[in-house]
Formats: sequence, C-alpha cells, structure tokens
Amino acid sequence: PRGGENENEGHDGNLDQPITEVIAEALSLAEAWQNHRAETVRGVKVASEEAMQRAQETMQDDLYGLSGACTELERVEREEGELRRQMRNRDDPYPYWEGGADSEGGTGKDVVKRVLHLSWVVRCRLRSVAALEGQLNAAVRALLVASEELLAGVSAVPYFPLRGESDRLGRFRQLLGDQKREQRQIKRKERELQNAIEDSPSERQRAEVARLERELEEIREAARENEFPERIREERVALLSQARRLFPELLWEGGDFLRLVRLDVQDIAQPLLQTGILLQARPSDLDFSDQRVISEPGPQSGSQALVSEIADREGTLWILKRYEIAAEAAARHFYRQVEMVHELRHPHIVPVHAVWQEGTQGFVQMPQYLGGDLGSWMAERPREGGRDPEVSLRIAEDLLSALSFLHQKGKVHC
Repeated sequence: PRGGENENEGHDGNLDQPITEVIAEALSLAEAWQNHRAETVRGVKVASEEAMQRAQETMQDDLYGLSGACTELERVEREEGELRRQMRNRDDPYPYWEGGADSEGGTGKDVVKRVLHLSWVVRCRLRSVAALEGQLNAAVRALLVASEELLAGVSAVPYFPLRGESDRLGRFRQLLGDQKREQRQIKRKERELQNAIEDSPSERQRAEVARLERELEEIREAARENEFPERIREERVALLSQARRLFPELLWEGGDFLRLVRLDVQDIAQPLLQTGILLQARPSDLDFSDQRVISEPGPQSGSQALVSEIADREGTLWILKRYEIAAEAAARHFYRQVEMVHELRHPHIVPVHAVWQEGTQGFVQMPQYLGGDLGSWMAERPREGGRDPEVSLRIAEDLLSALSFLHQKGKVHC
C-alpha cells in the first residue's frame, strides 16, 4: 500500500499480534462504529419528533409556552444539523474509542484510520506467508473488501487507497464536469452553425457552413464514443448502493451527497411537481408506524414493490408501496408510472395520495380499503352456493367499468 513512512506509527505491536486477532479487531471495530452511528441517528430523530409533538401540543393547550417549545424545537434541529455535518466529515464522537491516550473517546476519522491501518498490517503479514487455507483465507478477503468499501465510500480521511482504487466520488464529479463541458461545446458549435446559415449565402459563407457542419459532427461522434450518460449512470448506481450499505446517514434528504449523486427530481418528475402529490424530504419512519408487510417484491407477488399496511400519526390506515429506484431507468419508470396512475381518475381505480423519494427508495401512499382484495373474497366464498349473485354481478360490473375506462385512455392492465 501507498502512504507515509509513519503510517504504522503507534501500532507496531500489531505486527506481532496473531493475524486472526487483527482481522477480528478490524471487523469488530467497523461494525461497532456503524451500529453506534445508527443508534445516534435514531436518537436524534426521536428527539426531533418529540420536540415537534410538544410544540404542537403547546400550540393547542398553552400559547404562552409556545415560545419555549419553539426554542426547544430549534435547538433539536440545530443539533440534528450539527450531527449531519459531523458525520459527513467523520468528526462524529465515538465514545468507545480506546486508541487515544485520554479517556474522552475518539471520532469517526480515528476509527477509519485504525481499520485501514489493520488492513495494512494484514498485507504486511501476508508477504511472509507462503499459503493460507480455508477459513483464514476467507477472513482476509472479507477484511480487504470491507476496507476498500470503507475508503471508497466517502474518502473520510486522506489515506492510501487499497488495491489502487481511486476516489469513486471524485471520478463521478469528473464525469459530470466532462459531460457539462461537452454539452456546452456542442451548443456553442450549433449556435455558430445557425448564425452562419442565417448570413448571406455567398460562396465563402457556404464553405464556412460546410466546415462547421463537419466540426459539429466530429464533436457529436466524440460524444457518442465518450458515453458519458452510461458511465455516469453506472457510477451513480454504485455510489448510492455503497452509501446505503456503509453510510446510510449520507442518504438524508437535503444532504450534499444526494444533491450531487441522485437524479434531480426536477428533471424526471416535473409533471408531478405541478399536481401537489409529489412531496419533498418526507421522512416515512417519522410520519408512519405499525407497519404490516402484505407482500414482498418478486415473481410470486407479481410486483416490484414492498407493499405494507401502515398507520399515520392520526391513526389512519394507508397502503404504502416501496420501490428500489437507485438506477436512472428505474427512477424514470417509477415516476412515469405514478404520473400515469394519478391521471386515471375513476371510482374503481385506487388513486395516488402522495409520492416521495428517500435516498434510493421511492414511496407511493394510497388509501386502504377495508373490504379486502378480490382474491380473498372469492376464496372465502365457494363458487357453488357461497356467493350472492347480485354482489358478484356488481363487482363484475365495477371491474369491467374500470377496465373499459383504461382502454379508452389507451392503457392496458397486466
């Protein structure tokens, strides 16, 4: 690995430590740190929710105490913002850190440095080992993969990249910049060509138009070979997937990471923004509770969504569908389908109440109808003698009415 001369300073003892203990220490430290961060995030969210609840109750019961409640709410929001900043910079406190001389704990950067140092120790030890078999090999591979993901995910501290991996986030920024420069170059050349065409049609001007057309075609051909859209899509999916596995706090709405990596909802869901059903920065874990999973995504359910029954803060039951939309194609398909369903207003088609995105997941909120689904209704009533003919006829008419409406709109239900 690359790094400074003193990258093992203060940790020489690890070179004599059994390699299995080094690996176990690194994996245990990384897991404990991530669990601590997740618990801290949950605590901040609970405090924010409780402060909001107290402010609402004070507004209803004690207007004189509203100022104090609002002050507390502002304090909790500031603390939440400070925690986000600390976690982005890996400055968040880790009280269980034992690597320093004092007893005040360490920070995320200390943990990352320690894990990366232990992986360096493993590499040094492997140079003197001819072969390792079985479980030891598997443990070493797991440690190296975990170390690479930890470094590539955010590049928390300036340290050596494992296996020559460069900063993935830096590559993504570079791709975005190169694509913008390429697009500006094409637009500039198109304007030059249009101006040349609009000038007087002299022999000299016709030659200039021909030259500009050739240059524009060369630039467009180079753009096709660069394949920036495809490469950006691949990096975007990799970054979002890596963040979800290793650093879920990066996926908070309004954060710098999501603004850079995720597709802008303005680009892919502009029509929905005008309907009022597309919500911004909605936290589903705070707005809903008592989740009961109805069906998982997969071939058996015939759905790409996790479908749940869930209750809002007032106790009203809803159906919540959750989709994975990390890829650009999946995100565009998600918003396109929601837009289509929202436009289909019919008494026997379930409407969309709200739609929003959290990190790499898209959510659709729909009303919960307590009558159940048709399959359960039919299963509970045998065909012979178990169904009321009038009820069966009414259900059939309602279904056919909805299907006929879909066909009139040029849609097919599969």
